[in-house]
Amino acid sequence: MTEKVSQIIDIRSEKNICLTGMTDEFFCWYIKSYFEKNRRNILIITTTLYEANNLYKRLVNYVDESLLFPMDDFITSESIAISPDLKIKRLETLNELINDNNHIVITHLNGLLRYLPTKELYLKNNIKLNKDDEYDRDQLIKDLMNLGYVKETLVSKTGEIGIRGFIIDIYPVGEEHPIRIEFFGDQIDSIRVFDENTQKSIKEIDKVTIKPYTEFLVDNFDDLIVPNQKNLPIYNKEIVNISNYMNNALFVFKDYDSILNEAALLREQIIDYKARDDSKYEYNYMFDFDEIIYDEFIHYNSLNNIDSFVKSNKTFKYPVKTIRKFNEDIELIKTYLKEKLDLKKTIIIYLKKYQIKSFTNYIDIPNIITNENEIFKDRINIINKDVFEGFEYNNYI
Repeated sequence: MTEKVSQIIDIRSEKNICLTGMTDEFFCWYIKSYFEKNRRNILIITTTLYEANNLYKRLVNYVDESLLFPMDDFITSESIAISPDLKIKRLETLNELINDNNHIVITHLNGLLRYLPTKELYLKNNIKLNKDDEYDRDQLIKDLMNLGYVKETLVSKTGEIGIRGFIIDIYPVGEEHPIRIEFFGDQIDSIRVFDENTQKSIKEIDKVTIKPYTEFLVDNFDDLIVPNQKNLPIYNKEIVNISNYMNNALFVFKDYDSILNEAALLREQIIDYKARDDSKYEYNYMFDFDEIIYDEFIHYNSLNNIDSFVKSNKTFKYPVKTIRKFNEDIELIKTYLKEKLDLKKTIIIYLKKYQIKSFTNYIDIPNIITNENEIFKDRINIINKDVFEGFEYNNYI
């Protein structure tokens, strides 16, 4: 008798609930199962970037549609240049979301509160170039700079453009290699992919879409605009947050009370910074947590305490246990597996591909190499996948 991994966990159908008793690994299994069952967007919010990144690294092992939307802390984003790596990751996530497919996005408080242009404005600012199209060279350069691209002598990393006469080199967001556009007058004569290290052409292509290298997009750009994200509401009729790029997203808060505490600290930090370093600025820097609107939520409480801030009394505690450490002691592992099989437990072991053969030889216990869509009950199931840690849940290990 077989079943799917997504059928193992009891997924709650009630709205606005609190989940406790889980480990982070089990929580990722829960989200995977919920996503496969409901096929809807899920936005997971943590307190810190560290937590968001940790959760993303776990969840992406289970769900290919997992995305990360990371943001620098407030002082870093205002006082120092923002991290280019985090910026590119955010833009890659936005580029996935505008396709209207269902995704799971993991972010943290600062990412949730960040000002963004509307999805429609973001799409409008995609530049589509086709071979033989007419496009004024100087206008293209201006348009690219309005999209956040920066002039460099040689293009070697994402976000750079290089100009040599009627040749424009661009390293677009989301592309493996930069693109070389060659003009003949105002006509695009050729579009080539080239190697950023050797500067030699790899192949010729017929078209390319250049996506923004900034989240600072405005309705009407002019030279007087200061491209700082806090100024986005000054120049735009409408601004949104990351959830507005996701249709009907389920909000999942990890440790909601911690998020509320962090939001209060962030407000104080902004007030202090404004008084000390930016007293002439009259507007807000980001959304306030209380301004974020959502219809349905899940509160995942990893602290195993009743979440006093949950707006519903529907709290479900899952009987999840961590697994003991074996320290690569194969005899200890064999004894453990035999004991659990005697208790009619279904065991799922995740291994990297190169580990499977040696492990199955060592344990010398009947097993089945299978996949997540065919789990054999009361047996040892081995699946080729890399996960962080194991757990026990009901009759499953």
